[in-house]
Amino acid sequence: MKTISLLCGICWFPLLLGAQFIADFSETRLDTEVWSGDTANFVINPAQELQLIDEDPVQTSSFLVARVATGDSTHWDFLVRQEFNPSSTNFARVYLAASDSVLTEALNGYHLDIGGTSGSVDSLQLYRQDGSSRSLILAGRNGAVATEPEVRIRVSRNAAGLWRLAADYGGGNNFEDEGSATDATYPTGTYFGMVCRYTSTRTDKIFFDDIRID
Repeated sequence: MKTISLLCGICWFPLLLGAQFIADFSETRLDTEVWSGDTANFVINPAQELQLIDEDPVQTSSFLVARVATGDSTHWDFLVRQEFNPSSTNFARVYLAASDSVLTEALNGYHLDIGGTSGSVDSLQLYRQDGSSRSLILAGRNGAVATEPEVRIRVSRNAAGLWRLAADYGGGNNFEDEGSATDATYPTGTYFGMVCRYTSTRTDKIFFDDIRID
């Protein structure tokens, strides 16, 4: 796994100009010096993707998190694949910027849901989280991730709090604009990570790849 590439300094220092976080999962084992959380429930599969595999599903969600300090101008790229039609109990959530490392508890920050509503209305949805409450900031096209989505996502935020969302729903790099919105409530973040929510038949069907944060 080419986990971290730095243009200057050390990535753990907050708000470091020019720093990059890159995870392409090209090694065979998850680097637990970088990732924490429910690490036993994630593997790097032979296709060099990060894959959820909960072999003893006594819980309904698992998460991974990395300490990635981000400033008010940040660019996120990543790929998400789900081998099922998302629902309110089966979907992936990506925390772009979070104040706390336990992503399943109350925190402040921003996250993107890949589905999670239900049926034909499932879309990419960007939320601001305030403790235990959430506010929708921006949503992509209805139904775009309703059927076994494999989507490459690009999110950016500038110093004025303008968020832009783009996606390629074929998993490639032909991005289409999904909209923009302004929210500058939390200009910085400390953690990046993923939350998988699933029932007993979906414990190995969520995948992530090609994460890049500038």
